[in-house]
Amino acid sequence: MNNKIYSVTFFCFLFNLAYTQTLLADYPILTNLVDATGNNLDYTLTPGISAPSNGICQTGGNTDYGLSPVIANFDPTSFQIELDFKANNIPGPINWTPIVIGGVSYRWIGLYWNYNGKLGFIYNNGNYTETAGNVVPGNWYTAVLKYKNNSICIELDGVIVYQNCINTLEHAGDFNFSTKNFGTSSVIDGCFRNLKISSDPIIPIWTETNTEVICSGDSIAVGNNYYSQTGIYIDTAVTPFGCLMEITTDLTVEPPLAITASIVNDLTVTSDQTGDSYLWIDCSNGNQIILGETSQLFTATENGDYAVIVTSGNCSDTSNCVTINNVGIEDIKNSEYLIVYPNPSNDGIFFVKNQESIIDLLFYDVLGREMHINYDATKGEIDCMNLISGKYMIKLITEEQEFRRELIILND
Repeated sequence: MNNKIYSVTFFCFLFNLAYTQTLLADYPILTNLVDATGNNLDYTLTPGISAPSNGICQTGGNTDYGLSPVIANFDPTSFQIELDFKANNIPGPINWTPIVIGGVSYRWIGLYWNYNGKLGFIYNNGNYTETAGNVVPGNWYTAVLKYKNNSICIELDGVIVYQNCINTLEHAGDFNFSTKNFGTSSVIDGCFRNLKISSDPIIPIWTETNTEVICSGDSIAVGNNYYSQTGIYIDTAVTPFGCLMEITTDLTVEPPLAITASIVNDLTVTSDQTGDSYLWIDCSNGNQIILGETSQLFTATENGDYAVIVTSGNCSDTSNCVTINNVGIEDIKNSEYLIVYPNPSNDGIFFVKNQESIIDLLFYDVLGREMHINYDATKGEIDCMNLISGKYMIKLITEEQEFRRELIILND
């Protein structure tokens, strides 16, 4: 049996044992650019930007942007950004940015939407990750970006559209909020309002469910645990980026193949397991594979111990070893006592000539199953007309010995 260990790939979430979220800044940005919390200076607008009753509205370009001061008590390892935004149209090849932190000098995280209408986020001065959320021009949306200990979550109108565990953010000490993404010279073509910055967000518990099927005798690794029995298992693990996550594994273990090799006759062995493929091996020669022996039936050419590896679906197993010790005893290849002709036969009729009295005549297919045929001892005729084309084995038993021949039927 080939034992295998399977591993599960998973994503991250963050458990929150305590909730101490604090609102650090609240800029309604309607006609008033004042921070409602009183902790920060006013939001500023560069020339060309106005703050009408529905928020800051821009038409794109390379120079205009709105800018917040550095947010007091902002922790770059644990924060939440929330804002409402509206796209006037779907951008062309440039990604347009509703909000970005460090946009004036080093844009280390922020929200953007892509030319295909997907909401996404930018981080570490140029990495873009697309989410599952679609943006329709002219509609207002509420987007929330949460980050804590390398775990990130993005919500669009209260629906989670992205979760992952990312590399550590490289903030370069720049903690202002801007509508300008200087990396791509893109500015929001639309409006945004109700910008809120908070600390210590609640990252929703992210569970990953995997359905796995393995072979009997194999095992699957989930975190630090290994499973080899059918069942549903729940584990917690830490991802390479340090995020804690929960994974549910629905595991099915295929039943063992239970392969048995058995002797059909003195020289021939068969497998009792129907499979997709067969490999016969020499047990007495280090389980070396016997080249060319890939059928369910195997005829030995020399004495030894033999077994078969059967593959069925994705699983394989090895049978017991059986002993063949009659090779060379009255070997049919060296005998002139039995002649079977024509071989191949085009109609399934064979004729037998032998020099001894026949006690019995047996006929087998390639699976080792005995076939019922008609034999006329007076004419020496074997009638196999009812059999399909293929290879067969004849075993002729006399008072003194046994003879074997491989026969081929080629019915039209």
